[in-house]
Amino acid sequence: MCETGIAVCPPFDLMHTAKNINQGASRLYEHMFLQDIKQTYMKKAEAGVTTSEVIDTLHEIQTLIDLDERITAPLHGFESLDQYYEESSCIAYLKTIRKPTTIIVAKNDPVIDYTLLPTKEDLSRQTQMEIYEEGGHVGFMSGSIHDPYYWLDDRIMEHLSEYLPLGILEHKVD
Repeated sequence: MCETGIAVCPPFDLMHTAKNINQGASRLYEHMFLQDIKQTYMKKAEAGVTTSEVIDTLHEIQTLIDLDERITAPLHGFESLDQYYEESSCIAYLKTIRKPTTIIVAKNDPVIDYTLLPTKEDLSRQTQMEIYEEGGHVGFMSGSIHDPYYWLDDRIMEHLSEYLPLGILEHKVD
């Protein structure tokens, strides 16, 4: 049974995130995400686990909003893009978290605009939010470009070590 949770750079509001990633330098991330998603769907097509209609639609997709509106929302039973974003955005569920959970975000995340962070009232008493000035989108490194230290791994293991059986985390993550 799960005794704890940890989230790194979650998109609290999917609509806001989808709009943010479609602006400025963030579009590079959107392009990379879309390429990865399209490749995944192509592999599913080769394995026979998706429809030719989905594959045909993929060629027309230019943004994450397009993808969510034309494929993701209908594929998962949502009647509209707005319904999908509203019901799938985690901000509505943060208050209901019952297990100790840490959320890690960086103010300089190029994908997710964290100027709209959940307030203390949006979080359950079991939820702790760690807000860092720097970290990018799941980067969280310090040191130099020639000798980087990716401290996020250690932070995650530190959190998990409070809840996992003794001895399972005896060696430090490199």
